[in-house]
Amino acid sequence: MVRMGSAVQIRFRAPFGPVVQLVECRSPKPKVPGSSPGGPAMMAYQDLIILCLYLIPTQEKSCSFEMITAECFNRFPNKFSFENYPQWPDARRLDRALRGLREEGKITGDPKRGFKLTKIGLKKAQEINKCFRQEKLF
Repeated sequence: MVRMGSAVQIRFRAPFGPVVQLVECRSPKPKVPGSSPGGPAMMAYQDLIILCLYLIPTQEKSCSFEMITAECFNRFPNKFSFENYPQWPDARRLDRALRGLREEGKITGDPKRGFKLTKIGLKKAQEINKCFRQEKLF
């Protein structure tokens, strides 16, 4: 196997035949516009979800899964969209991260009843929000 820029060339000998050469072109992943070290492109999904939960203005006790999905996608579309369909939010990314946050004790709830931040999650959200404000990412 030989790498040539964004293409991969594979050479092998087929049984009872000539040398076969395959070339597979791989397009480079597009860079996220405005991504900087420490910016949203480099942050973990869980941190961005905590921040969105913190920033959702709600009078209710908890936020629905749909509200969180919409908020995350509207604020960070490059992180929370389908790879092949960037105009649509990818709820699977949220689902996995929300389970992890629940296991860490940063949020409580479930998709049926809604989610809310715990004291630990609220403290983490305030730290993340402070970092975003200092870097003027919002």
